[in-house]
Amino acid sequence: MDARLPSPATAERVPAPREPHLHGVILAHDGTVAGYQEIRFDVRPFGGSARELVPVVSSRSLADLAAAFETDQGLTPAGRYRGLVLDYYNFGDLTRYLTGVEESWEGDPVQLLSCSSCGEWGCWPLTASVTVTLDAVLWSGFRNPHRDDRDYSRFGPFAFLAADYHAAVSSAASRVTPPSAGAT
Repeated sequence: MDARLPSPATAERVPAPREPHLHGVILAHDGTVAGYQEIRFDVRPFGGSARELVPVVSSRSLADLAAAFETDQGLTPAGRYRGLVLDYYNFGDLTRYLTGVEESWEGDPVQLLSCSSCGEWGCWPLTASVTVTLDAVLWSGFRNPHRDDRDYSRFGPFAFLAADYHAAVSSAASRVTPPSAGAT
């Protein structure tokens, strides 16, 4: 198991950040993760008949967490993210995609959010590295490929118990039918 991730038997789930300047899990003094976040993926309507997949970390959407972080950092524009619009892009096997087995953006492992205005994949993405171990899943190394000068090193990491993460991914995948034939 990754040295930065605690054993699920000794770790606790970490509540959603209450302070706007807290944007990830609580780290111990030695840099290890002191607890895990809860995860779910909501499937919501987007536009007419499209659907978006929204990552929710300890009851807060990842888009809201990213917007709060960017605002706190004085980044402009701040936020402008939404979930992945499933009917605009063929993500393939959603389970493989969300566990980082299939890459999403050239050079970046997984795109977790897309543009809030148009929903197009790649228009205004937020990407992250997804590290999967036997006991845990870690989202870290966030970036917006259109703004390489932005420093997201203080955003996250977000750590999840592997069983919870895989259950959330499976639940989302079971609620999603393949995208329309027009998706690319």
